[in-house]
Amino acid sequence: MDLPIFDNFGITNIEKNEIKSILYKNIILSEFGITVSEQEAKELIAIRNEALKRNGRIEFKHDIIEKLIFAFCDSRCINNEDFVEKVGEFVDMFYYFRNETNVSDDEIIAAMRMTFDKYNGSEEMVESRTLDMICGGNEND
Repeated sequence: MDLPIFDNFGITNIEKNEIKSILYKNIILSEFGITVSEQEAKELIAIRNEALKRNGRIEFKHDIIEKLIFAFCDSRCINNEDFVEKVGEFVDMFYYFRNETNVSDDEIIAAMRMTFDKYNGSEEMVESRTLDMICGGNEND
């Protein structure tokens, strides 16, 4: 696998490492017909950074993007053409849900995935129904 070429001096060493890590995941993602380019990895990190600012959060582990990538890569409701766009939307939603709940990151992501599949890939339903599911609302609605 070729190492990424960093043509942007505006990214930090941490972000460079995140990009490399995301790109190395392509080995596994390719099994599901998904690939993430270097530019797409940069976009996901920028979306994450904006979501953190908007939600007043700080992240130390920098693993949410990768967790969301793996949580959704095998969904029947997603394909390579819209994968990165949807993951970007999920990153933004995740931090909103993180502020609104006291459950683990993995529980939030699992509820997002369950809602996504239940409503045939509807991001709108993920946004509107995931908190209900996390907070014990009626999942059958």
